[in-house]
Amino acid sequence: MCVAIWAPEGVEIPLERLRSCFEFNPHGAGLMFARDGRLEIRKELMDFESFWRESEAARGFARALHFRYATHGDRGADNTHPFRIGERLGVAHNGRLEQVDRSSDPRRSDTWHFARSYLGPIALADPEFPFGRGGEGAAGGLRGGFEAGVPGGLRAGADRQRGGRGVGGRGVV
Repeated sequence: MCVAIWAPEGVEIPLERLRSCFEFNPHGAGLMFARDGRLEIRKELMDFESFWRESEAARGFARALHFRYATHGDRGADNTHPFRIGERLGVAHNGRLEQVDRSSDPRRSDTWHFARSYLGPIALADPEFPFGRGGEGAAGGLRGGFEAGVPGGLRAGADRQRGGRGVGGRGVV
């Protein structure tokens, strides 16, 4: 199963821990962070050196990191997380979404389908999602992963709801 890490602003993750995450989840990595009020996503990082270079650019910012271990879809770079949902929202997930219909493109991961077919339409219908009209509850209900939005910076939804400091309340960082 993938590893997703939430690192609050100012928290540094030891190099060896990141290297271990990459080695045990060898199907690509990605990260997202907010800089100057904009969501930045770096993904399709298929070797540790590329990941490390991009993660250094996010040093000091609150950020979400994802290391993929493929369970659905191809192992190619286009299935790496996070997935952008509009300009202000991205999603990364660790776990399996068995109930998501992947039949339209079996090469794509369950999380890609979830972002495109479920979260995307919600975000289009509610430009304030996940921050407005009850969106925190909707985004916070995503068990086994986290969401991230931009107003004022990056924040972890599912983690914050459960009161943990790491994804899934397990203290991953």
